[in-house]
Amino acid sequence: MYGFHGRVLHVHLGDGGTRVETLPETVLHHYLGGIGLGTWLLLRAQDGDYPALGAEAPLVFAFAPLSGTALNTSAKAAVVGKSPLTQRLNDALVSSRFALAGKATGYDALVLGGACDTWSTLFVEPHGVRVEATPELCGLSAAEAEAAVHERWGTDWEVVSTGIAGENGVPFATLSHDGRHAGRGGTGAVLGNKRLKALAVRGDVPTQVADPSAFQELRERLKRRSLGNATEKYRTTGTLGNLLVFNRLGILPGDNFRSHSDARAEALSAEDLFASQKVERTTCADCMIGCEKRYTTPGGKSVRLEYENFFALGPLLGVWDRDAVAEASRLCDEYGLDTISTGGTLAFAMECVERGLLEEPRLRFGDA
Repeated sequence: MYGFHGRVLHVHLGDGGTRVETLPETVLHHYLGGIGLGTWLLLRAQDGDYPALGAEAPLVFAFAPLSGTALNTSAKAAVVGKSPLTQRLNDALVSSRFALAGKATGYDALVLGGACDTWSTLFVEPHGVRVEATPELCGLSAAEAEAAVHERWGTDWEVVSTGIAGENGVPFATLSHDGRHAGRGGTGAVLGNKRLKALAVRGDVPTQVADPSAFQELRERLKRRSLGNATEKYRTTGTLGNLLVFNRLGILPGDNFRSHSDARAEALSAEDLFASQKVERTTCADCMIGCEKRYTTPGGKSVRLEYENFFALGPLLGVWDRDAVAEASRLCDEYGLDTISTGGTLAFAMECVERGLLEEPRLRFGDA
């Protein structure tokens, strides 16, 4: 098979049982990509209706056919399950080396069912699967848990883990790897409900391509386009560059979506930030665009600058204090909270307070 391994690993965390399923190419070609394959596997794995945080609720980590190849921007893993936030089908993507290592295990997807008896870590490699009890990781951030696994078992494992929010079942908790997050829909809560703190993968199984010469030519063309005019904004200012654009177009959400532009937008803009602060440019695995930007707060903490973080924790709450917004974003990452859902929840609560539907005097628009 080209682009695929044709194999899916099923793991039942309750009894430690594993099963390898062989998939025909027709299925892999019809349900294309990590989200397509993950959705197909999820719908097959479910046994009737079940709550998103039920012990048997399956969670799928699926890798697309281009993951594991040398193609730019292809290092994405899809996490597919039922969302505890909506009780509906949910997918979230994380772009990092986890996708590359996951594909190198020799599986196109990992399907996790059941729940561990105690907080544990699942290790998957081409010739072995095991579950280790790791209660000592409980209470750690995802980054701390990742570092602890590396310290004990080695840095050749790529580790995705849930944070404190996922441990506590927050319905918009994230899964994280190397500072990147599968954030939407509560994937971290699903993993936490399984008492699985982390999933570690490593492997050496290559992803084959049908025509290496043609593939290399396409790769070079994409590389040139990645450094062209179409991506210049993201290379220079990152996604935060959208903030002033959206404000100018009158589509920047403010005060729980009741306003659409604000004269104070410059205070949170990438342009103003880049002019006054030293900003670090970072990239996802196998990506030349480098749209992620990070800067160091006055408190010495590194914070990722994304439009989604700044709009949801800034204008949506009526807050225009850049350092306060950055610190809120950092705390979300530390605890494992989806920034967009966190901002939306706070904005809704603020309007409820404003309308007299909720008593919480600390929740006021504009109060950083």
